[in-house]
Amino acid sequence: MAQKIKKHRKKITQRRVTPVRKRKRRIQRLHEMKSHHILLTLIAVLFIASWVFGGYQDILETIPNKQVRQMSRQVQVAHASTAGPSVLTAITAGASWNNATVARFNTNDASYADCTGCGTTGWTKLTAFGFSIPSTATINSITVLTNGLANSNTAANRDFRVALSKDGTNTVGTTQIDQRFAKTDGNVTTAGILWDTTWNPAEVNATTFGVFYADDDSTSFALQFDYVTITIDYSTAADATWVVGSADFKIYQDTTLTFGAG
Repeated sequence: MAQKIKKHRKKITQRRVTPVRKRKRRIQRLHEMKSHHILLTLIAVLFIASWVFGGYQDILETIPNKQVRQMSRQVQVAHASTAGPSVLTAITAGASWNNATVARFNTNDASYADCTGCGTTGWTKLTAFGFSIPSTATINSITVLTNGLANSNTAANRDFRVALSKDGTNTVGTTQIDQRFAKTDGNVTTAGILWDTTWNPAEVNATTFGVFYADDDSTSFALQFDYVTITIDYSTAADATWVVGSADFKIYQDTTLTFGAG
């Protein structure tokens, strides 16, 4: 009788314990699933962030027991860049110019080249600025900085004109007039424009690309030029290309995806 009572108590105890264990297991599985989902979500967020902001990414698609193919996704984000400021390495002096040399125009040292009565067509031509902008770039603007002075109390007598050239001989686009020096040494910036013409990298990289200077009138007051620089703003266009190992690309069942930086 004692043994029967003992066995009966054991069965009752087991009946009480088993539901508790099951509940604990269910709770444990729920926690595991929740942690798994959080981990997967975090991985997805990190991947998307690296894909958007990382520049270049590779997606490696592995297909078990079927075939393995690699697909490279290249993303080039459009961005702006600046070349310069650059200085000239060649010059052709115009009529009525004094000391118009490379050294006078490419050094900020208060040693001036001067134009005294050189007129509106007495161009001094500054070329060969040494740019090497990528061939696929888009030219957004060309900025010319001119440093100098003109010691005249009449503002109009301190005006000069500036133009750009592609071939080193002729001006292109619009000549910018009424560029005015102060009576003391300072900068005059002709900025953020394309000079009413079109440009490509080969043109600005050429040794014939440059900037021309002349007086804005025919008065005899001296315009004194200390140094000149050119800065070019450009951008590379956004590009997205797919390189696929096979033209017949398919997603199979039981596909395993792995991701990595390219």
